[in-house]
Amino acid sequence: MISIEEIREYLPSFLSQGSEQAFLDEIRQFLAKNSKQLFYSSKLSKEPILFQGDGLEGLLVINLPDVKIRPAPVMLFSNTCDVHPDNKRLFNSCLTYAPIFSLEKYLYTLRKEHNEDRVRGHERDIRQQLITQIFFLPDGGRLGGDCLVFLDRAMSASSSVVDRNKVPDIRLFTLSDFGAWLFVLKLSIHFCRIRDRVDRVAGVIG
Repeated sequence: MISIEEIREYLPSFLSQGSEQAFLDEIRQFLAKNSKQLFYSSKLSKEPILFQGDGLEGLLVINLPDVKIRPAPVMLFSNTCDVHPDNKRLFNSCLTYAPIFSLEKYLYTLRKEHNEDRVRGHERDIRQQLITQIFFLPDGGRLGGDCLVFLDRAMSASSSVVDRNKVPDIRLFTLSDFGAWLFVLKLSIHFCRIRDRVDRVAGVIG
């Protein structure tokens, strides 16, 4: 389990002292009881802006090598500023996202091939955010149940596929400050683990 001291090292530098203390209090509560009330915010639900970590319904997904394309609920990986229409560049930005899966259905599938003790242990690790490839989404917003996102199943589509005026209608949830912080932390751990125990000059592994 991550200690409060370790978490403090990852706190955004722009937080004021008061905000930092509130942040730490939320983290303590989350680590103690995994409270879903801390995970989402309703304050931005009507904004026509795509926020990093948003849940969106109806975007197209594919699971190669299967070439079937279908609409599905997804979680947005892209940085908020990078995909904002006012951020004009010499190229067109893309949305990076991954499909959202029902935790209940996922566990049901696992139980067909694995014993119950192993599945229960896996579920516990998912709920405690201990698996680096999985981001757990407790029931909230318009999810309709506990869900999960596999961070290694990311894909992209042109930013223009989402009509910004319709964003409030397709938004399933927006993360709270704590939820967004935890999401970015897990993205960093999954994609940017510096200490991978590989000496690339000496060719030593481990």
